[in-house]
This record gives sequence, C-alpha cells and structure tokens, in this order.
Amino acid sequence: MSDKKYNVIVIEDDPMVAQIDRMYVEKTPELEVTGVFANGLEAIEFVKKNNVDLIILDYYTPFMNGKQFLTKLREEHGFDSEVIMVTAETQFDEVRKMYSLGVIDYLVKPFDYNRFQKAVDRFLLIKEGGNKKNVNQEEIDKFFGTSSFKTEEKVLVKGIQKKTLNIFMNYLNANVNVPLTCDKITADINLSVVTVRHYLSYLVEEGVVTSEINYSTGGRPCIIYTYSGN
Repeated sequence: MSDKKYNVIVIEDDPMVAQIDRMYVEKTPELEVTGVFANGLEAIEFVKKNNVDLIILDYYTPFMNGKQFLTKLREEHGFDSEVIMVTAETQFDEVRKMYSLGVIDYLVKPFDYNRFQKAVDRFLLIKEGGNKKNVNQEEIDKFFGTSSFKTEEKVLVKGIQKKTLNIFMNYLNANVNVPLTCDKITADINLSVVTVRHYLSYLVEEGVVTSEINYSTGGRPCIIYTYSGN
C-alpha cells in the first residue's frame, strides 16, 4: 500500500451534510480534505489551481448543478478528477448522465458510513489499478463490479471470496469480543487496507460484526469492530 495522500474536495451547500461528508472522508487515512465549497463555481476555481484527486459532489448546489459542474470540469477544462455523487436526485436519466460524465459512484441521501466507504474503496481500487500496466479478467470484473464468487453453499456478494472470508473468520474467532480497528486487522492478517475495509463492511451488513465510532482517541475518530462469536 502506498503512503500517498489523495486530495479530496467536498461540494455541498448544506453545512451539516458537508461536515458529515468531511468526517466520513477523514476516517480513511489515505484521504485528505483540502477544500469544502458551497457551490461548483468556487470549486472550479480551486481545481484550476490545485491538484484534486477526488470530488464529493452534491447534485443540487447554487449557481450550477452537479451535471453543469461536471460538464465544465470534463469538457471545458479537461480535468480527470474522480467524482462521487452524494445527492437526493434519483431520476434515472440524470443518474445515467452522471455516469456518462465519469462519476465512479452515486450515493442517494440519506446513506450510511458503510455505503460511503464502499464508494471510497472503489476510488482507492481505481488508484491502485492505475499503478499497473496490465490487469487480468478478475481485476477487470472487480473494477466494473461484475465479479461474483461461488462457494459450495451459495454465491457470495461481489468482491467477497470464500478463501479470504475464511481468513477473516479464523482471525475473528481468535479475537472474540476484542475491540479491533481496521489498522490492527490489516497488520495482523497481512491484507491490503482496502481489502480489509471491504470485508469489514460486508460482515457488518451481514450482522456478523458490530461497529461503533470511537471519539476518545484524542485525534481523528476511528471505527471499532467487535465480533461476539454468535
């Protein structure tokens, strides 16, 4: 895993939502919020002068909506920053247009942290993949979200492999009722932090693991995961 920090900006006119977006982004050590803007006009000027790797973009903002912002970003200025939409806009035609303008994920408000983290993991996967000259079919399928892995019992969700899941479960069974962080698990089982986050999100959704935010670290809040063994 690279120690590189990716620069992120948030475009959101609701201060409370903007603060939540920022908090969610800053839970990922590889990401750093370098700007929060209430509208796309301000953000465009910032992007012109600064390197921006990822944009968290609301569709409905003053002066220009998300589609207008993306059109300016791509067609007029040629910037290739990755974009995650965070919005209440659910008309399919608009959703389709956003993807055609290079949006890598589309989150409908309200959303929870686990879903937000999946979008961030997709961004990190794209960045990691960019370091490779060639990719295999499995990596391509994972990138486009089309992979599925079969076990004898059932088909697991996209991106979840039985072998890796077994590694997780063996580790958790050895740490029943022990509060764990993503960094701790990553160090102990020697998998990438992106993979660990993906499997933790899956296990939380399945009700196998519980999660809570720990604000008592004195620094950036972290998420504590616990497996009860049930």
